Amino acid sequence: MIPLKIAGSGIYRPKQSVPSSALDNRIGKDTGWTESKFGIKSRGVADRDETSSYMGAEAAKRALEKAGWNKTEPDVIVGACGVMEQPIPSTSVLIQHKLGLGKSGIPTFDVNLTCLSFLSAFDIVSMGIASGNWKKALIVSSDIASAGLDYSVPETASIFGDGAAAICVEAANDRDGPGILSRGFETYGDANHVATLRAGGTKIRVEEGYDALVKGSRFEMNAFEVFKAAGKCLPRLIDRVLE
Repeated sequence: MIPLKIAGSGIYRPKQSVPSSALDNRIGKDTGWTESKFGIKSRGVADRDETSSYMGAEAAKRALEKAGWNKTEPDVIVGACGVMEQPIPSTSVLIQHKLGLGKSGIPTFDVNLTCLSFLSAFDIVSMGIASGNWKKALIVSSDIASAGLDYSVPETASIFGDGAAAICVEAANDRDGPGILSRGFETYGDANHVATLRAGGTKIRVEEGYDALVKGSRFEMNAFEVFKAAGKCLPRLIDRVLE
């Protein structure tokens, strides 16, 4: 048992909300296709000035306010985005700067684990609290899926939106109160090909040309293979954690 509590949370929604009917037209589907298939009526789409770090900082401000924390109170700031804003420096550094904490020295780092980044960041923060390294932590998730969607693949392009969320986590003393009871993480690299975003690192390089960079910048996912891979492993993991 790791006693801790969520002291505050905050969200940021992009200024622009696009109805699914507009997306249906873009992906060549009949009006109502996205909503009937996925239950999605609209999604946020970030403007160019609404960067991952901007949205993350706005969500963080709201979380800090709800927690009643001064912005200098977090012992650590963790960026837990599905996709980073840029390789260097990390998104958490950019968020720290936008919070006006660029000279604070508060340690920051990113956890890059795609859709599971927040869960992994929360786990790392809980271990940092348990070890006594931190008493208060700020975790921020901010993503702009629209930047990398391939609209020629309707099943992928229709389900992702943009936005940000943040939470303030702090140590607690009550072992009968809120906390982490159990958790489990497993990785199966044999399925590394079923969801990819290949550009932005060292794999695809400038000398390979513009077309290669554009192709590598589009998110690719085989939804059925993702579901099948998870279906083989997830039930066993859930049983282990609950046990």
